[in-house]
Amino acid sequence: MSTEISSLPNNRAGTSADNSGDAQASSWTAAEVTKESLSDVGQRAKEIASSAVRTAGDLASSYGTKVKEASLSAKDKLGDFAATTGKKTVEELTELIRQKPIPALLVAFGIGYLFAKVGRKLNHGN
Repeated sequence: MSTEISSLPNNRAGTSADNSGDAQASSWTAAEVTKESLSDVGQRAKEIASSAVRTAGDLASSYGTKVKEASLSAKDKLGDFAATTGKKTVEELTELIRQKPIPALLVAFGIGYLFAKVGRKLNHGN
């Protein structure tokens, strides 16, 4: 085995000047690869963040639409409830007046008298 170590492939045993040149080239290559990798990671992070913002905006818009629809539905239901309740109250009052017409007439007279008194005081300023 008279083959010299320096003639073997992938020989790491050379002069110190050769080794320092290889080390420097290797570190530059590693730095470039790292720089490119970080650039790729940064770009991918921007894309993910942008996608997340778009998704959040879409969700907010969707939920805004749903809230608007729910509020309109609640408004309609409240209006229906008020109309139904008002109609029911008028029907009950009408039935009460039919059952007891004299007391209803006296109550109506009393309410009219009170309104007249309050109206007179407002007109005279006292």
